[in-house]
Parts: sequence; structure tokens; C-alpha cells
Amino acid sequence: MLRLRYNLRDMSATNSTTITVKLLLFAQFREALGGKERQIEVDPGTTPRELLARVSAGTVRLEALQAVTRFLVNSEFVSGDEPLLDGDELAFVPPVAGGLT
Repeated sequence: MLRLRYNLRDMSATNSTTITVKLLLFAQFREALGGKERQIEVDPGTTPRELLARVSAGTVRLEALQAVTRFLVNSEFVSGDEPLLDGDELAFVPPVAGGLT
């Protein structure tokens, strides 16, 4: 399925060299990075997968989660390979376990 995203705020001309993304932190990401959310400036064209690699770098616990983490952009699951837009809200969704045995 092809999903197109438009950001109406980007329709005016700007000379910005970075975009701002709101990063929501859950579970192991919250514990390792501290806090519930962060505003992060990234280069235009940065993908969720690239941002995950950036924030996980140097933290063995988070580096181990890279292959199994899913991504939510603006409350929708995405592949992680679509470029982020200015003002996007990104959440890293680590694997969860639980339930009755």
C-alpha cells in the first residue's frame, strides 16, 4: 500500500537546513534516554530508521533493538524508510511481551 503524506506547513518557501521532529519515548527508550519526549532537529530526508540508529548509537541496549523496533509517525505505523517531515511526531515501538501463560 502506498501512503502519501503532505505537510501544509511546508508549502511556504523556507531556507531551513534542518527540520524538527517530536520524538516520543517508550519502554527501554525512555529508560535509556530519559524523559517522555524530545524535540530533535534532523536533516531533511532523514528516515525514522536513520534517526533510530542515531539515537541508539553507543547504547548497547538500544542498538540491540534496532532490528525489531517498529515506527509510528503521526500515530500511523510506517516502514521506517519514508523521510520525516517538519513537525512530524515519531515514536519508536519496541517489542512487547506479556499475557497469560
